[in-house]
Amino acid sequence: MISTFWFLIKVTVALGFFMWLAAFDEPAVLTFGPYTITTHIGILLILAVITLYLSLLFIRWVRAILSVPKAIAVRQEKMQIQQSFQSLSYGLSAIAAGDTETADDHVRKLRKYLKDDFGLSSLIAALSARLKGDEAGAEKQFKAMLNHNETAFLGLKGLLQTALTKKDYRYARVLARQVYDRFGAQSWILNTLYTLELHHKDLAAAQKILKQQYKKNFINKQNYNHARAVMALYIGDAKTAYKLDKNPLPIALAWARMLQDRGKRRACLKVIKDIWVDTPHPEALAIWMTLAPKKAQNDATLLLAWAEDLYRLNPNHPDSGLYVGEWTVRHSLTDRAKQFLQYPIEANPTIRAYQLMNICEPLSGWLDLLPSAKADKAWISGQTGKIFESWQGYDDANAFDQIIWASPDDVRRLDRETSISGLTLDFFSSPIKTAA
Repeated sequence: MISTFWFLIKVTVALGFFMWLAAFDEPAVLTFGPYTITTHIGILLILAVITLYLSLLFIRWVRAILSVPKAIAVRQEKMQIQQSFQSLSYGLSAIAAGDTETADDHVRKLRKYLKDDFGLSSLIAALSARLKGDEAGAEKQFKAMLNHNETAFLGLKGLLQTALTKKDYRYARVLARQVYDRFGAQSWILNTLYTLELHHKDLAAAQKILKQQYKKNFINKQNYNHARAVMALYIGDAKTAYKLDKNPLPIALAWARMLQDRGKRRACLKVIKDIWVDTPHPEALAIWMTLAPKKAQNDATLLLAWAEDLYRLNPNHPDSGLYVGEWTVRHSLTDRAKQFLQYPIEANPTIRAYQLMNICEPLSGWLDLLPSAKADKAWISGQTGKIFESWQGYDDANAFDQIIWASPDDVRRLDRETSISGLTLDFFSSPIKTAA
């Protein structure tokens, strides 16, 4: 209704305009060489307006005809962009489905439709190559992604993952530093870089990264202090290590040895008691026995009473009876040893427990039970399972703070349950591993 009314208004205005022009009666003379045209000025103006309108209409038609090739090109470009997005979507879906052949086909289409895809085709090609086990091809595509700001981060992360998979930790360290310098202190990169710095025994660099992790709340204070304590222990500063974290067994034992060497008997005894209440250990018992009163040094009965004082601090722990029982066996107190070994045999029978009982009762067939016995605790790498004579900062895989006091059987079960592995990094999401 409104459009019709508006059209009538425009027609009325146009008719009024032309009638106004026709009202001019003055003659107008036009001369073209030998030709002369005489008419009214109003008619001349009407003809001029009509001519102008037709000229503009003609120009519009010409421009429309001339713009056809450009319009076709624009339409083709839009269709190519649409097809490129479809290829990108299908390619990523094919990667998710594990269909590398389809993914590669869509990579070719994507590169055909878009001259500059900002590295997205390289991303799909790299993931496809990795699914096929072609690490060299994946690495090539990840490097190509570095040429685009939009995918440089994913390219570096992909190269980092490849380096970690190949266990090329030196190159991985270089890449991790590049990611850190270019893209800032993200949790996963700080954790990865921290682990790599420790792997290369650069404790100064590792401490700087650790401090950033704590400041950004990526790790809590307990883990922060634990990591600092272990590094202090590694360089031989047991005092600082014990101030930062008293609980780890290696730190407490090292501090007890230092107190023993300095002649601080009372302080050393307190540390040994704390160790025994938490985790009985044969070295703690050995230190305890060297600190026995002078009057007990040459008296087996008093020495046994001294050992029992430590045992009573944690009588419900199988290791407490095992280690004190072993001491009594070595001092030929077999009858008393059997009393200490009774609970370990019942609660946690180990190879050493059966062997000691066999010394006490050689005809009771204890050695026949060895195949079912559990392995005794030792300093063992929780990552590789290798046993060490004493605690060390690095295990046989050059991993820091992985050696623990545990039974090899427990470590093997832990490995099956949690898939303990070396340095790894998932491409799209990296699990956060605490600094400890």
